[in-house]
Amino acid sequence: MSTKSDLIYEQLRSLYYQVTSFYNELNKYQSQYDKQISEIYHELERVELNHVNAYEYALKLQDVLRKRRVVKDELARLQPVRNYVNETFNELQKQIDRVISKSNEIRKSLNVTLSISEVLKASE
Repeated sequence: MSTKSDLIYEQLRSLYYQVTSFYNELNKYQSQYDKQISEIYHELERVELNHVNAYEYALKLQDVLRKRRVVKDELARLQPVRNYVNETFNELQKQIDRVISKSNEIRKSLNVTLSISEVLKASE
């Protein structure tokens, strides 16, 4: 049975993975838009422009640039959250590992076999 602290830790871990996953997803979108921009530039190098296709290329490029801007802005907003969650979670994991190791060592040396659930249930 999981303890309350285990459940809280799992929620934090879930948040860490959600932020990381969303950040990676946004990076993929930005990369895709960068490739599309590059493709449009290469197309522009190959074709003879006239009033009609120049306007079409401009609209196409503008659309991709605007989408890329939205993704880039969201990445910028998410970056501080990602940095904080990443640093905090990594430190949290280290601290929890140390505490659990020390706790197990002490419990073993004192022959303590009760769980927090058993203690709380007995107190009711």
